Amino acid sequence: MNQSPATLQPKALSFAWAPLYAIVRQGGGYDTSVHFTPTAVDIQPQTYVITLSLLDPQGAILWSEVRKITTQFKPERFCLQEALGLDTVFEGLLCIHPQCLTRPADPERAVFLECWVDIQSTHGSYLSFPAVPYRGESKQILAPEEKVIPGVVINSELTTRLLVINPTKRPVPWTLTLYNQTGATLKAEATVAPWGFCHQAIDAWIPQAADHLAGGIGAVRVASEVKTLLFFDFVQRSTGVCMGRDHAAPYFLRKHH
Repeated sequence: MNQSPATLQPKALSFAWAPLYAIVRQGGGYDTSVHFTPTAVDIQPQTYVITLSLLDPQGAILWSEVRKITTQFKPERFCLQEALGLDTVFEGLLCIHPQCLTRPADPERAVFLECWVDIQSTHGSYLSFPAVPYRGESKQILAPEEKVIPGVVINSELTTRLLVINPTKRPVPWTLTLYNQTGATLKAEATVAPWGFCHQAIDAWIPQAADHLAGGIGAVRVASEVKTLLFFDFVQRSTGVCMGRDHAAPYFLRKHH
């Protein structure tokens, strides 16, 4: 059984502070930075402990570092190149767990401290996005969770890549359904390892995806029995450059009486 990144934290800290997650790429022409933003309402300097952990697709912790800072208002920047070394090449999941030592967290609910991730390439592309908190470990969902991506592109120039993150202690099976403009569907199934992730193009799971969409725009539905984090990005096939990234929205069924 893989450890949670949270097990690397000092035991005295409260785990009411929620961890955050982001997919990162470092080396091979890419540089990743993490920006920690302290709350702007604090009238006194606060002390924070920030744990950064890199995880592989199976949830194994490849590297971890704990930093302690005292600051007021001033954001802090952490560069993965400085932490990992100049020649390290890595693409995977980054768990960021910032916790405040001088301000107690609410033990009844998980709160989080904001962090942003920047990825810059040597050929000029730049991507900035927030790391996302996960607070679903203690939640019960009464029906399978479904998330919808209303517009995906899969053709000779672009593909859509999915990122499914499972920050829980058990494996999570999930089902991918691809819709074309006529409503016809193709399906694939996969399982995310505990504390792991799946990150690959839709046509890697469904090889007929480009023909199924026939040059048009399709939609994707991802269903799982356990809450996951789902993102998608558009990737240029010729260069591998990520053209944009966003998160998928949960879809709630309503009963009509």
